[in-house]
Amino acid sequence: MATSTTANGVNALYSNTTGDGNVANGGFALFTNTTGTNNLAEGFDALFHNTTGNGNIGIGHSAGGNLTTGSNNINIGNRGVAAESGTIRIDTSPTHTRTFIAGISGVAVNGSQVVVSADCKLGVTASSARFKEAIKPIDKVSEVILALKPVIPSITRRNSIPRVFRSLASWPKTWKR
Repeated sequence: MATSTTANGVNALYSNTTGDGNVANGGFALFTNTTGTNNLAEGFDALFHNTTGNGNIGIGHSAGGNLTTGSNNINIGNRGVAAESGTIRIDTSPTHTRTFIAGISGVAVNGSQVVVSADCKLGVTASSARFKEAIKPIDKVSEVILALKPVIPSITRRNSIPRVFRSLASWPKTWKR
């Protein structure tokens, strides 16, 4: 067993050979770790399947239990995913349905708006502005667009297409104007 490790619990760090700087508190915490370093497992079966991953944190019953070789993950009450790296996972849906994080509401930030996807993934919406240069208001250029006499057709056909913004020039000849 490595010299700078701490194991507290039945079979905690059981398979560790050269993994250094690990802390395992709880039965079977970091059980299959062999050479992984600087991991923290707090709870029964926490980081159970980690073998060579480094810098992982697992807090709670079976937290990070699915991690095998990935590194730099934080799993709080979540089993994680084998071999992933650089991921933070907090709890498992649908166990908890609300989240409160202090110090966020009402704080102005510069940058992109954060959104939450249906599968609870945090991210930002993509902006095409990052692919453009010299972005400025269109000012009088919009007069050219409006000169095309845009219309919004109302189609009553079965299986019709949704309302769209079109110019009269692009209106299909088979439709009434």
